[in-house]
Amino acid sequence: MRDKTVETLEHLMDRYQFAADEDDNESDWIAKVRRDYINDAIIDDQELWLPYLVDFDNAAKAAMHELFEHGKRVHEKMSAKYKRGWRVDVQASLFPSKRYPALHPVQDQFHEMFWEYALRSESQNDYFGSLIPSLNWYGDDTHHLEKLEDHDLYDPNDNWDEGLDRELTKDLHLSHYFHHIWECSSFAYTDFIFVREFDMRIEVSITKDDTLK
Repeated sequence: MRDKTVETLEHLMDRYQFAADEDDNESDWIAKVRRDYINDAIIDDQELWLPYLVDFDNAAKAAMHELFEHGKRVHEKMSAKYKRGWRVDVQASLFPSKRYPALHPVQDQFHEMFWEYALRSESQNDYFGSLIPSLNWYGDDTHHLEKLEDHDLYDPNDNWDEGLDRELTKDLHLSHYFHHIWECSSFAYTDFIFVREFDMRIEVSITKDDTLK
């Protein structure tokens, strides 16, 4: 979505050059104003954007399944290597790809810079991951996730469509990943619905634990 207000906000962000200094909140504040303005403006045209949302959410769900399988394999492999006396924790998170979406109808330097800024900003936020909390495997806990559907925030029958036309989206079963980017990130609706590629982050913590015999 492009109009004079969006262009003015983006000009201001460009002026502040997407400050990398985390103590400078100007770019972050303007990004949130831009997001809210665009999100409010597209509400009346949700049906127009719906096919892109569905494709985004399907891609996110597929990426979450891949993330789950990868995180589980890493935990099993490291747990087999570090056995008695060691605790192996694995945390798996999912992010939109660092590459600016090729499908996005606006392709210019500003939006590529904005994409880099938004990802940098949100990656510093503990709540910006594929799920809240992220997928975790703790030590020798016997209650590990055996399948993604066991996760509290991943139920294929749920529909995280708060803020949208619920009559229009009632059968979509939108994922929590959509809900979080829609509600909590710097991305506007018309930024992220063109994402089809994702990056994974797997963090492994190995600590000595004498209680594990």
